[in-house]
Amino acid sequence: MAANRWRPLVALLFLCSLLSVQTTLSNYILPKVAERFLVLTDKWKLEQLAGKSDYHINAVHADKTNNWSVDIFRLAETIDSNSICTGKYEADMKRYLDGLAPGGQVLIQLVSEKKGGKLVCSGIWHFDPVNSWKRASQEGSRLLGLSAEEVRKSGSADGYAKKVNQLSEKNWQKMSSRL
Repeated sequence: MAANRWRPLVALLFLCSLLSVQTTLSNYILPKVAERFLVLTDKWKLEQLAGKSDYHINAVHADKTNNWSVDIFRLAETIDSNSICTGKYEADMKRYLDGLAPGGQVLIQLVSEKKGGKLVCSGIWHFDPVNSWKRASQEGSRLLGLSAEEVRKSGSADGYAKKVNQLSEKNWQKMSSRL
């Protein structure tokens, strides 16, 4: 009988707790990016340092191997910023990196917080010209800064791949003094 007396109070407290639930927002600030480069390569290898959660990407261009560390937080911001809000970005990005199948062409995004500063990898994606063109011709390309209409003007997956290759080569040349 005494338990029945508490039921309305418990129900009221439960209802109040549901009403007080608010959306959790993540408030993080990263230093501004001073430089950003997108490069393509078909000779690459992702390595995890033994016993650590640090990753490095080795990419070959013009017969020279370049090595950059992967900034997991910036990668999460680029690939899936929701993982930052949920606090699972390290595990999610580890799964993402471990899931990248070796081989094939990849698009690598490199950033630096100051002009001429250290470059770190903040994005890596397999590059499939046909699927990339299909998606970008519908949505635009955030990475290339092109609207869907601008992407469609490239005319085909081959035309889009040519634009990406030209941008990549231009970026490799801009970075050449730092490599």
